[in-house]
Amino acid sequence: MMKSAENALSDLVPLLYRARWLRSSLSGDVRSRRRRGGDEGHDELSGSLLAAPGGRYRTDLTDEDGDRQLRISDGRTAIVPFPELLIPSWLLAGFELEITGQAEHIGRAAYAVAGRPRQAAEEPASRVSALVDAELGVLLRYEQTGPRWRAETAEFTSLTVDDAETADPLLFTRAPASHLEDRNQPERSGPPAPAGPVPAATSPDLSDGQVNLLYRSVLGPQK
Repeated sequence: MMKSAENALSDLVPLLYRARWLRSSLSGDVRSRRRRGGDEGHDELSGSLLAAPGGRYRTDLTDEDGDRQLRISDGRTAIVPFPELLIPSWLLAGFELEITGQAEHIGRAAYAVAGRPRQAAEEPASRVSALVDAELGVLLRYEQTGPRWRAETAEFTSLTVDDAETADPLLFTRAPASHLEDRNQPERSGPPAPAGPVPAATSPDLSDGQVNLLYRSVLGPQK
């Protein structure tokens, strides 16, 4: 059961910080939309996403023009699809957060969060709001607006959480000369990645109190 919004921020901050070190396998459908500015239209992506411990990811996406992209990470690359959802610590770095309530999205309990830019933010946005999964810490949905009418959203439209061992290792191995591979991905050389399990990466050994202290370090006086 989630705590009240008034008392939960100190629990939410470590949850957001540790979300990138997955302990479970996540599979679902995702979509994003980004306004280019002016009358230049939108960039859109939608499709399926699979994420597993050890930095393993697989997405099968379609863009606004109907072009299909298959992106795979076997844990040896730094490529993270939909990082705004899966690595939500960007909220801690750029915003002073407030829990505005509790919500439910695609059957998952969530914290509703609003943020205003930190004074030290490099590119302050005018507004950010998000739904944070109360168990996993990943974002179920976020919306951000900024200068010159820039706007972007991303969300899970479905999500299933399974044990870490349920993800098939072969799903994270690149097929040779796949015509669906993202053209921007570097070519891999050498033998294919092993089919055995990939050990889960662990988060740095920081206590919840230390994470909260780091989060507050460049904020104004705390109530």
